[in-house]
Amino acid sequence: MVLSVTHHRQWSVSVVPDESYWGGDVAGPSLVIRFGAGRITLALDDDTVSGLPTVRHRDTTAGAGTSPAELSGQFAEVLRDAVPPVPRRLTVICPVGWEERHRIAMTRAAAAAGVSGPSFLIGPVAVAHSVATGLRRRRAAAVVTLGGPLAEVAVLVRTRTGFTLLGEPSGVLVPHTPEGRRRVVGELLTTVSGAGLTTEQLAGVYVVGDTEPGAPLAAEIQKTLGVATSARRELETAAVDGALTAYPRRNRGLRRRTLAAAAAVVALMIAAVGGMQLRGSAEPAGARFVSATAAPAPLVHVLDADAGSLTTLDTATGGVTPVSPVPAGEADWFRLTPDGRTAMIGNVDGVTLIDTATRKVRAHVPLPGATAGAISADGRTLSVLTWPGRGEKSRIVPVDVATGAPGTPIIAGERAGQLAGGPDGRLYVLEPATRSSGAQLDIVDTRTQTTRHVPVHRSSREIALTPDGRTLYVAADRWLGPYDGTLRPPITLPGTITALVVTPDGRSVYALCEDLVVAVDVATSRIRATIPLAGVGNAWRLSASPDSRRVYVYGSTDVPAIGWIDTATDRAGLPIRVGAQPGEILHRADGSAAYVLTRRDDQRSALVTVDAATGTAGRVFELPPGPVVIATP
Repeated sequence: MVLSVTHHRQWSVSVVPDESYWGGDVAGPSLVIRFGAGRITLALDDDTVSGLPTVRHRDTTAGAGTSPAELSGQFAEVLRDAVPPVPRRLTVICPVGWEERHRIAMTRAAAAAGVSGPSFLIGPVAVAHSVATGLRRRRAAAVVTLGGPLAEVAVLVRTRTGFTLLGEPSGVLVPHTPEGRRRVVGELLTTVSGAGLTTEQLAGVYVVGDTEPGAPLAAEIQKTLGVATSARRELETAAVDGALTAYPRRNRGLRRRTLAAAAAVVALMIAAVGGMQLRGSAEPAGARFVSATAAPAPLVHVLDADAGSLTTLDTATGGVTPVSPVPAGEADWFRLTPDGRTAMIGNVDGVTLIDTATRKVRAHVPLPGATAGAISADGRTLSVLTWPGRGEKSRIVPVDVATGAPGTPIIAGERAGQLAGGPDGRLYVLEPATRSSGAQLDIVDTRTQTTRHVPVHRSSREIALTPDGRTLYVAADRWLGPYDGTLRPPITLPGTITALVVTPDGRSVYALCEDLVVAVDVATSRIRATIPLAGVGNAWRLSASPDSRRVYVYGSTDVPAIGWIDTATDRAGLPIRVGAQPGEILHRADGSAAYVLTRRDDQRSALVTVDAATGTAGRVFELPPGPVVIATP
């Protein structure tokens, strides 16, 4: 039996019993159990002639408030009822953030069901037994798993019987963007250092994802570390197959092994478990340079980069323009100029400029290693941050939006990082720490084409700039450091910071600290309020409305809702149900409405309108099939 548990601030469990897993003397059918939203799904494989599992459901409540003890009781009851005869042992594939109390709870649940003590494997170790079996003994390697917005990282050494962890594994909550990939690379470097190794001592890095392609991250790791890195999908299958391999089986048939691996629903942890610290991403706002823009008109541009299609949705009428073909490929970021006349698609190969009136490509600008862009307020210049790879300097390349002509590059620093743009042509790049160098803030003056560097805390991961450009906030673990030309003493917050946003009026900076949002007064650099959150699952992003009256908390992968805060009272409203995986938010210029990109039950994307005054969801717009990204002027 293989048991996989996910904690999205709610639980998801998958079980694959196997009669010969622990030896030929263990009998019992194969079963998949998944605790979903409002029901348990059971898929029973009893070796019938068809070879297909029997699927049935049971209504239950296993939501965000379910404790380990409550869930273990439910699991024990289901296991007793659903699996006669009960297998005598099981393996639990668990998140790296599990604490002893989680293992104890599941052990007790298994015992209550008549199953002897389970063996526990964290996700990256289980995966290693599937993808890294060719590693020579006594050689070390790193495994990175991508499950939704969570990357889990572990460093292991090959032994005679399998793999042994070196140091502490870790998890980092990130988007699948260039900034997100750099955070994973930074987390990997920290984990390797904590294991007492250098990157030169790694024989390889294995990146395994679920639905997200691991190739861009693998390329980023290989470029930064100079270590051979492979990428593959099918995280679920790799984890289950690895767990089965970790404990040798006798008399195991190939058909049975394949069926069990395919049937398993192995979902690795997406959010914090217990005291696990996760880091997220913010969209900093600027004055002269624009990096997160509001919607002045009810027009939303929708890009399906894989299919190479661009459409425009009129949210006032529901009308959609005919599909316009654009070059297919990856879209690491998708932006519009403030006047809405130019759409910009960026990836590691460069930037594509599209005329939104004619719906035709104006120019493609080859910029190897392009990772982020900041748009000037007049819409004339796009400043692109590039980093070709290890041993190269990162640079800011100005691009003329009208012609696509690149200007003279300005050296920014040693590596790429999070980019923010401010007034007077200044750009800020936060470079994460590596084993050989600390984190630093690169301040690039595009007028004088000069750069200066400011050392910051080694754990620095996020930056957010006030609209007037006077104060840049640097987040490092629980500390929020204001920089106004001098790095001021940090403000200590009650939890690890996963996202930052500054309100457009410049009055407040809001920090997401796990299940709290902290409001900090910009004028006094003091905490003004600590705001508890409920009902938003593992949300990890923040967005402020253009009128500064609302701050939205979103990005949850386990709860179909977003949170919101009234900035006048610093109180949270009731969660707004918008649909699964609310991944992006855009705004009307007056702040009266927000548009939330979500996913429907049939896995198609949808856009949900939210009334800011009432905190309720309204009209739902269907979007083209396929994964899409959205942008507004």
